Amino acid sequence: MSQIQQGSYNCISNSSQNVVAWERELRALSSLLVAARGQRNSCSMTCILPAEILSRVFACLKAEAPLLHSEDLGTRIGWLSVTQVCRHWRAVAKANASLWTDINVLSIPLWDLFTESSSNLPLSVFSCIGEKADRIPNYRKLIRGALPRVKELNAHAHRTGVPGSPGRRHLKSLLQALNSPSEPLRLLQKLELESDTYKTAGLTADFFNTHAIELRHVVLRQIAYPLGGISPRLQSLTLVKTNCSNAFLFFDTLRQLPCLEKLFLIQTLGIRSSAQSLSAVEMPHLRDLRIENEISQSVSIWRSLRVHPQAYVMVDASVATSCTDSHLHALAEATAAHLEDPGRPTFVYLDLSAYDYQPLCDFVMSTHIEDVSSNEEFTAQSSIHTYPCPCLKVVLPIFCDVPCHHIPNIYRKLFSNLLRKDWTAVQLSGHMHWQDELLISVFADARLVTDLSLREVPQDTVLELCYALGQNARGDKPVLFPALSALRFEAVNLGYVSQFPMAVLRRRPISRSRLRFAQAFLTNPSVVYKSSVALWTTKISQLGGSM
Repeated sequence: MSQIQQGSYNCISNSSQNVVAWERELRALSSLLVAARGQRNSCSMTCILPAEILSRVFACLKAEAPLLHSEDLGTRIGWLSVTQVCRHWRAVAKANASLWTDINVLSIPLWDLFTESSSNLPLSVFSCIGEKADRIPNYRKLIRGALPRVKELNAHAHRTGVPGSPGRRHLKSLLQALNSPSEPLRLLQKLELESDTYKTAGLTADFFNTHAIELRHVVLRQIAYPLGGISPRLQSLTLVKTNCSNAFLFFDTLRQLPCLEKLFLIQTLGIRSSAQSLSAVEMPHLRDLRIENEISQSVSIWRSLRVHPQAYVMVDASVATSCTDSHLHALAEATAAHLEDPGRPTFVYLDLSAYDYQPLCDFVMSTHIEDVSSNEEFTAQSSIHTYPCPCLKVVLPIFCDVPCHHIPNIYRKLFSNLLRKDWTAVQLSGHMHWQDELLISVFADARLVTDLSLREVPQDTVLELCYALGQNARGDKPVLFPALSALRFEAVNLGYVSQFPMAVLRRRPISRSRLRFAQAFLTNPSVVYKSSVALWTTKISQLGGSM
């Protein structure tokens, strides 16, 4: 200190001049300390990183630690806590507007921080309405001003079934803001609205016709889709537990979606058999159709839609409360009509499955020929296109005291009118009991099948299959799968050698490389004893097969 002497520490003059000089020296010294601290921080490892690398680090952390609804502050603010390490990091984060475009609505201060820091970039807004409603007293006022900037809006309302609850009140405010925005929502392309219980009136037709004409993807759960709503650019529509009071208007509304490529109708109510009198809705761009409903309603919807010839179609009737022969007959007719439609691809792969944990069964027919010797699950996703591979999947409930014995009869009724001549690969999976007569009845026309796989089927089905394979018609030609050249058993209890008709397989043209057994299962001492494994190895070698 140049102006204040050392003696001033012991005795400070009462004159105002000395006090002013003392305060001036303190301010100067404080500035020097701040500058020294800043110079030291600028040389630290945290400040050496270029702003571009720091921004990339923040972007990675943003994906790994998003903002969440939590009582813990660190968990709630997620990646934001890292930006508070120092002023330099805060400045770098604030300067990168793209970091702030994904907003999880947690509180008003965080909302203001993100909307201001993101500059004028389009926003993606995610909100759990009603989870922490006390932090956002006026949801409509909060969201209304930013709606013109929103390109993606995902809102899930909680406890909406309770009258007067914050979730129900805020959901109503959000719908009002969407139905009457201050200006057109030209950026909004993706909209997901979910309500857990309250079946609200939902969006208006004007929202689609006028306010949000650029929409591409819409998901509505227990929120009604407006009948008559026109959305010419909509590509994906998912409706979950929505009520359709007028089937005619519903299908007429689908006609107003010319670019629709994906349609999921999950437990959509009100579409009954009367829809069969409607003319089919032509949807030439629809490549992915998923229907989950009662059997009668599923068939009505399926019959009323004319999809792209290469479409992936799934009809899931697992929620059905009954499954009669008339239901199966109607479903079989719809399946046959779908497969015989001109331009439909040839389905060469068939997978019949049964579920151990619930009374369900399904069948899948696809253009994809799975290598039955592989352990990979069948996938319907194309490796070239973004669309699923052409496929037909049907899931059915089983109402029987012994469902595993009833499954083959279900398949017999479903396949009664189908052309099975194109099948070249068949897989049977799960706990279902077949008899040789049923096998021959269901697969009598499948004479091009070369690959057969049995997966986790009971031992009696294996034996019945082998007996059926051993039956010959006139001319000493096999009745079942005469072209069979590849056979695989996976996770199947084959039992002891004496129980297995090895002579049957010896007469079939199955080469050494195409008769395969799941070795991991055979070496499991809890199922097949080690003493049997050696006998199996010897017998398979005699057949020309391999373990």
